[in-house]
Amino acid sequence: MKKFVFRDHSSIGHFISEEGREDFQIAYDEAMELLPSPRETKDIKTEYGVVRVYLFTEEDNKHKEPILLLPGRSSSTPMWEPNLEGLMKERPVYTIDLLGEPGMSIQVNPIKNQKDQAKWLNKVLIDLGLEKVHLIGVSIGGWTAMNLARYYPENITSVSLLDPVFVFAPISLKMVAASIPASVSFVPKFVREKMLS
Repeated sequence: MKKFVFRDHSSIGHFISEEGREDFQIAYDEAMELLPSPRETKDIKTEYGVVRVYLFTEEDNKHKEPILLLPGRSSSTPMWEPNLEGLMKERPVYTIDLLGEPGMSIQVNPIKNQKDQAKWLNKVLIDLGLEKVHLIGVSIGGWTAMNLARYYPENITSVSLLDPVFVFAPISLKMVAASIPASVSFVPKFVREKMLS
């Protein structure tokens, strides 16, 4: 039986129930239907788990240096739906589901530090045969992109960051305090929106 990923106290991402896994799989499959059909789907084995990779490209762009999209926290490949078709017109686009986050990647060993985080992603680049790649990361994906650039810069052509966390500064205590009511569903909507602003 295939396991899917969520973070918990064990430091290895997984679902906490079979029902949760099934609900996620249904939602993921429905969201993937909104994307262009991937040209390739690969599961790349690393020391820390199996990483799901999708390739989206148009025939005319196959020879260009690709883009690798790194999703945000609690997100996966379907989050790129609004951007994918436009990016595909320019270059081949790879997307991955991060280890330890919801998606089709399966974490099997703890990722203990920043070097481990870079190590598994670099293994993905090597196995894909990507000599040069443009990284685009949002939120924790932005941090993941910069972390890879720190440890393994040789295959990276450019890095584009969208609201990266922990890259330029730590998250302030004020932001942490404001995010609590913004993320609790029983707090009135106008209060949550005010806190998010």
